[in-house]
Amino acid sequence: MTAAKPGHFAFSGPDLDRSALQREDGDLWRALDHPDTRILPVCGALNLFDRSEGLAPVLLSGTALQHRAFETKRLMFLGQHDQRRYFALRVRQREADQWQSNGREFDDLKRHLTALSDLDARLCCQARALNHWHRNHQHCGRCGAQTYTGSAGHSRYCSNQACGTQQFPRTDPAIIVAVSRDDALLLGRQASWDQGQFSVLAGFVEAGESLEDAVRREIHEESGIQVDKIRYYGSQPWPFPASLMLGFEARARNREIRLNDQELEQAHWFSRPQIIDGLRAGTLKIPPSASISWALIRDWFNQADGADLESLIKSLER
Repeated sequence: MTAAKPGHFAFSGPDLDRSALQREDGDLWRALDHPDTRILPVCGALNLFDRSEGLAPVLLSGTALQHRAFETKRLMFLGQHDQRRYFALRVRQREADQWQSNGREFDDLKRHLTALSDLDARLCCQARALNHWHRNHQHCGRCGAQTYTGSAGHSRYCSNQACGTQQFPRTDPAIIVAVSRDDALLLGRQASWDQGQFSVLAGFVEAGESLEDAVRREIHEESGIQVDKIRYYGSQPWPFPASLMLGFEARARNREIRLNDQELEQAHWFSRPQIIDGLRAGTLKIPPSASISWALIRDWFNQADGADLESLIKSLER
């Protein structure tokens, strides 16, 4: 199975060294005293942003945190870039108001994807995903005892010595697929989405299931379409709350759409002229450019001679 050649996706890239071998280093916490070290506060599902000068995630030095009471067990080591180490700090909900002042506020990362640098987006993504996992694994899934953090925020241990189970952050794999046939692309929408919002179809991988089997099953369950010629496209971490989106391209074997599982409110075949007309009229919305769903739509659209979806959208935004 050959892979397509997608462009860059948000939350991915070589600009952050996760430095996994340092997570068990007892000297790691000494980096908090280094003037170049930076710490990102995260509260629940929200990252802390600074709007005083544009938009950027808040990056604090260890010195700036000295006046706040916090435990190192609430810190999560994210990695390093250009010799600078980065941590995230899990802020408790009751403390959130203390952090929000002078243009700083906790907000949803998804709202600001296109405004962040690659590095900032990766840091915020990892901080949000790790915090989500910690919040949902306070107790051992085997014996029910409380758990405590280890590996600089990348594992949790059961406090029951008779059990001693070690847990690691979980990621939910999900397939997302550009299904095409006869110069048309299959797009669907959920009832909860904004009016006119459509995207390529996606779904979670089940236990004991290969990715290719998940593609075939999910597409048929949601739309009644049978697919073949499945080709891997690329992947993107998607911390909303804890997914890994695995992109594919596939060919539809039939055109009749049947909404089998009621997951989708609508599903339709869109030709390139229909996409152009819908975007121009404002009756069609497609995913943001930072998402793999956008890239799948864009690369299918651009297969036609002279087609350039990105230029078309930019022209409509003027």
